[in-house]
Amino acid sequence: MIRSFQDIVKEALARTPKRKVVVPEPDRATLDVLYDASRLGLADPVFMGRQRLIEDALADASCPLSCVEIIDVEDAREMPSTAIAMLREGRADMVMQGTLNQRDLISALAAAGPQAPKNGMSYASLFEMPGASRLFMITDTYIRNFPALAEKKLIIENGLALARVLGIGAPKIAALAAIEQVNPQIPSTMDSAILSKMSERGQFAEALIDGPIDIDCAFSSDAAARKGLASPVTGKVDIYLVPDIESGYSFAQLLIFIGRMPVVGALLGTPFLVILDMPFVLPGDRVTEIALASLMKEGPHECT
Repeated sequence: MIRSFQDIVKEALARTPKRKVVVPEPDRATLDVLYDASRLGLADPVFMGRQRLIEDALADASCPLSCVEIIDVEDAREMPSTAIAMLREGRADMVMQGTLNQRDLISALAAAGPQAPKNGMSYASLFEMPGASRLFMITDTYIRNFPALAEKKLIIENGLALARVLGIGAPKIAALAAIEQVNPQIPSTMDSAILSKMSERGQFAEALIDGPIDIDCAFSSDAAARKGLASPVTGKVDIYLVPDIESGYSFAQLLIFIGRMPVVGALLGTPFLVILDMPFVLPGDRVTEIALASLMKEGPHECT
């Protein structure tokens, strides 16, 4: 099992070839990230945009031209579709956002032909638990605003695919809600209870889902015991399924800015690897995102 961000990088270097990473209109920070990833042996950078401006930026960043490929594209409006076309045609392995508008990039991804993942995407924030030698994810924290039950099922399936990449066998999932009792007036408790029953009936194969469950009980078996909640996932959660984007994004930000937990992100449910530029992912951890995407392209890790 992969237990840390360092493990993600080590596994990517050991198990995957160097990936061709396309970055439309890279900024200085992204240039530095790709240079670091190239020196590690993770990435072959491909920068897209106006060639003269990219060459000037590379010179300013002290990044040798010999280590990159430049694709000269004058019109920024063409860059999202051109970058995704490179993935579709096998001329690149992944795309990093660069300075492109996220909406434009996701729209180009959603329109990418018969395999378009328009209805299948979700986003997971992957955290490293300080001092605990384990990873856990929160999903969906960015794509699905207020998912209905069918969308939550899709979000879980996407999260399970990432768990397999990380070598997490039989993932434990907390279907979060405001309270741990089923209340017909609180829709999230109803959805969580249904998903829990679906898990009980084997509809999520290796996963064990429990819900509704609130955050303190999910995080702490002691908190669950105080409330009289007997749950097989408390204190051992691999995936936190949030009821909506407001709670998910806020939960993630709380762990990042108050809990000081390192985080990387993954866009899931698409046949094409796209790394979004989220403002709370540190530059060093953006290299980890490239390694994680490389492992996602490679496939499941052996569960231990």
